Amino acid sequence: TDKTGTLTRNEMTVVEVWTPAGPLDLADPATAAEVMRSAVLCSTGRLVRTDGGLRGVGDPMEVALHALALRAGVTDLPPVTRRFPFDPARRRASAIADGRLHLKGAPDAVLPLCGRVPGAERALTEMSERGLRVLAVAVREDPVGDTAAEVERDLTLVGLVGLEDPPREDVAEAIEKCRRAGVKLAMITGDHPATARAIAAQVGLLGPDGLV
Repeated sequence: TDKTGTLTRNEMTVVEVWTPAGPLDLADPATAAEVMRSAVLCSTGRLVRTDGGLRGVGDPMEVALHALALRAGVTDLPPVTRRFPFDPARRRASAIADGRLHLKGAPDAVLPLCGRVPGAERALTEMSERGLRVLAVAVREDPVGDTAAEVERDLTLVGLVGLEDPPREDVAEAIEKCRRAGVKLAMITGDHPATARAIAAQVGLLGPDGLV
């Protein structure tokens, strides 16, 4: 079984943001403006206003990023001149705007491109162990190159973003019914192993050996 949208609701909310200067207090969303500006520039999912109120359009994760960006006051974005969309090989997406590369992706696909950032690995582990889906957000000044491989290097980490995606209420019961019927279950996810372990524990899927 897939995790996101199957075991979980696919209703994401940004609940934590860490920067190289330390964790941010999201009670004041404006503190996250720099991180969220870059995260939204390399995203296409948006929270849009309709006659019935606000509605998410596109990837729910990117909609959640845009929601916090709006709360942080990030509304006037420069035009994107080039995009390098997400693909499962790179596990990241980037865009060039204002002569700067803005990038987000799986931490293990982004952090090695940033050099050593004190505290980043520990923050990633702690956020993941709480069951959060974590994205790394980075930038590069004056990117030069024609391909993603050429421009997505020599990055500066601006932050780690932790998103909460609660389990579906009926998942634990369904898992128990499968077990009673002799059905073996495995969860497949592209998230950090610690995130996978935490979600599996929450829904009763994690076995006594804790295998991930």
